[in-house]
Amino acid sequence: MHAAGLELPEIVISAEKVTNCKPHPEGYLKGAKALGIDPKEIMILEDAAAVINAALSSGAYLTVVGDSDAAQGRESFRIQDYKELAVSRQDDGFIIRYQA
Repeated sequence: MHAAGLELPEIVISAEKVTNCKPHPEGYLKGAKALGIDPKEIMILEDAAAVINAALSSGAYLTVVGDSDAAQGRESFRIQDYKELAVSRQDDGFIIRYQA
């Protein structure tokens, strides 16, 4: 992140902080706990099968990016890429805007 000129976030759940790697949901669950929120309040955007399965197992809101069929219809939303994506959070959920 430093190489990209970005500051590290206050909370980082790296490989060194989990016992079970993906497709286990431990990383997402630890992240939610560190933030003090329910995993069901998290939105995960992913394209890789192992990560999609980890996201689904965590109970998070899943947006699949691209053509992966790993979610087998269990995703909350699907987009082709990030180019025209806008996401905002409201008290009752997420607002996702995508224009292909």
